Amino acid sequence: MKNVAQDLIVAADKYDMQELELVCEKYLIRHLSVENSFELFSLLNESNSKGMQRKFKQFSYDFIIVTSKDYFREVSTPKEDCQV
Repeated sequence: MKNVAQDLIVAADKYDMQELELVCEKYLIRHLSVENSFELFSLLNESNSKGMQRKFKQFSYDFIIVTSKDYFREVSTPKEDCQV
């Protein structure tokens, strides 16, 4: 469904279909994750979606803040005495 929404938002932007663009934008924003963030960032170059641009900037900022914290580094670094 995400690929369909990505294609549709580009087409909706191109043909000035604002309601369709808004529906796709909301769907993509709800499904924004670390895993798909680069793909959606690339999509921003093809679409003029202001909502997605704002959400992506906030998402990126939040990600940088969280990953720069000491407690994140502590929980994401494997401990030598832990066996998996």
